Amino acid sequence: MRYSFYKPYSIYEQGKRPNQEDSIFPRHQEATAQDRIFILCDGMGGYEYGELASSTICESLSSYLLDKPVFSEGIFMEALQDSFRELVEKSKGMGNRMGTTLAFLAFTGKGCMAAHIGDSRVYHIRPSEGKVLYVSHDHSLVNDLYDAGEITEAEMKTSPQRHIITRAIRGGEKGHLSQPEIKHITDIRPGDYFLLMSDGMLENLETDDLLRLLVRQDIDDTGKMDWLRNATAGNADNHSAMMVHVAGVEDTDQCSNASAILPSSGNKRQSKKVDWWKAYFMALCVFVVILWLIMKYLF
Repeated sequence: MRYSFYKPYSIYEQGKRPNQEDSIFPRHQEATAQDRIFILCDGMGGYEYGELASSTICESLSSYLLDKPVFSEGIFMEALQDSFRELVEKSKGMGNRMGTTLAFLAFTGKGCMAAHIGDSRVYHIRPSEGKVLYVSHDHSLVNDLYDAGEITEAEMKTSPQRHIITRAIRGGEKGHLSQPEIKHITDIRPGDYFLLMSDGMLENLETDDLLRLLVRQDIDDTGKMDWLRNATAGNADNHSAMMVHVAGVEDTDQCSNASAILPSSGNKRQSKKVDWWKAYFMALCVFVVILWLIMKYLF
């Protein structure tokens, strides 16, 4: 499959915190319709600590993946391990306070891979059917208690334990990389939306609010992001979001049989190299044929 996208949009707000501990890739207002990798990290640990954790994972993970000509779940796990090692190295001597969540999307010729660690969320919404097709399951204590039937949904929102997460990427002397939850999505259609959101976006937003917003046809994507920005303007926590809107889906033989290839600069370099060798081989074949004809004519 070949997917095309409208320009992605992002929200990147500090809230009422003294510093911004969220990190996103592509950077705020720098995403283009050609991007296929999207990352959101929500740091924790207070001033400098959370910022270091989120920025290290976000930057290292994106750099590793963009340097590869293809994408797979295995390559993603390699990139995550490499990013984790970099965080541990950077955080030596800084105690055990720092960590970050992760929400991740990668689009390839085979579909989309979503991954998350912690309570940053991934959404897949289809406005044409009025459905939320996928929302990631928060790795949080209140979610575990709710799943066990020990608290109600209403109690989850006011629980003093609502900010305790059960999975994270932690740096410091006792660094730990939790297992990401991974979802492969192949049912992608024109008009679908994919969202990444830190928990700070969801202080006063419900999933139903997002669905009602995205099904609206009277405002474009810029207007929808403005609505989200206004709806979260009073939030206390850092809050970040990324919105990816599918423009088209093309079913081609080349794409359906190909490896999951990302449109990165690595692909362009590889393509040029392959084309050069093809030209060289063709020229050599022509030379050999001409030489054979000359030899046959003379002898």
